[in-house]
Formats: sequence, C-alpha cells, structure tokens
Amino acid sequence: MTEQRQQKQREQPSIRTQLNDLQAEVRSLRSALERHVAQPHRQREAAKAARPAEHACAAGNAVEAARIGILQLGEAVLDILLEGMQENRPVELSEITRRTGLPGGGDAQKDWPAWSLLQKLVGENRAAHAGHGNYELTRAELDLRRKRRGGNSPETTARLGLLQVENAILACLQNGVPTADITHQLQLPVNASHFLRVLAAENRVTHGAHGQYAVAERAEADKTDRG
Repeated sequence: MTEQRQQKQREQPSIRTQLNDLQAEVRSLRSALERHVAQPHRQREAAKAARPAEHACAAGNAVEAARIGILQLGEAVLDILLEGMQENRPVELSEITRRTGLPGGGDAQKDWPAWSLLQKLVGENRAAHAGHGNYELTRAELDLRRKRRGGNSPETTARLGLLQVENAILACLQNGVPTADITHQLQLPVNASHFLRVLAAENRVTHGAHGQYAVAERAEADKTDRG
C-alpha cells in the first residue's frame, strides 16, 4: 500500500505539469484566434487613421454618386410623366416602377420606392398629384421639358441612375458604413434596403446577422473582370 501511495505521489507532479501545459496551450490558441478575428477590423481602422483624407474622399465620392443617381432617376420619372401627358393618359406608380427598374418594396408596398421618389419631385414643385394615385408634371416643369430636344429614353436614364446609386451603396459597405446608416449617409429619398435586396438577389451582396449586408467580394470581382 505504501509503495502504491509513493507511486501516485510521483505521478501527480507529472499530471499537474501536463495540465498546466495544456492550459497554457489553450490560452495561446485563444489569443491567436482573437488576433485573427480582430485583424481585418484593426487593419481597416489603421488604414482610415493613416489615410483619413483618402477615406473622406471615398465617402464624398459615394455621396456625390448617389446624388447624381437620384437626379437621373428623377429625370427618368419626369420624362415618363411627360409622355403620359402628351398621350393624354394617366401614369400609375406601377408603370414608373416597371420602366425605371426601381426595386419593389414587397407585396404590401410594391411601388414604395417609386412613390418615395415622386414625393421628392412633388416637394421640388416638379411633379404634382393628378388624383386617383396618379401624377403629372407641374406647369413650369411641363413648359421646361417641351423646350428640350432629344436625350436618352427614360429607361436608359433610369438605368444609369440605378447604377450610380448601387455603386454608392456598395462603396458604403466597403468602407464599413453600417447598413442602417447608408440611407442617411447617402441622403437617399428611398430607403437603401430596397436596393440592397435587389443586390442580394443578384449575389452582389450577402445578408448577415442583425440585418447587416456585406459586399460579396468574389461576385463583385468577377463583375469587374468582365468589365
């Protein structure tokens, strides 16, 4: 019995040593994992700190791109309203959504983005309510557009505008702007979530936890390579 007790006592330091070694290895692995997870975020923050002017410029470019895109979409909507007035027919929201390619907002609010954009144009006194959910140009806008010659079709103008807005949203995501802040950051009259759902359907962004979106880098890289 005494010999067994002595043997156990000799083994105990060895077991404790192994346990301490294992605990140290676990701590080392945990620390390495934390560094690996935090590295991309720290790299982005370090890049912003090292080149604040560059990141401010990138943010400013996104805002300007979104502004131009919304202007182009507005021009397309106004051209569609002009066509309706010239043909003496009402222009419904569904036509604006279809011809501009603006995203739908779901079953309950299918034409919400088109409606939101029209409210901006109404506020600028360029469009007006025509009753029964239809819209028309204001007299001043009608006179202005009658004097214009040529130009792109509403569909082409809208497509260019959508591209600008989508690129601005993607730039925000790439620069770490939280999804919930994109609409305000870009001063969009239409919630950015409508555009993000379309981009997700095209596999250009991914939808993660808590409503956050991220650029699908492989898809965007392939799109860039195709030129």
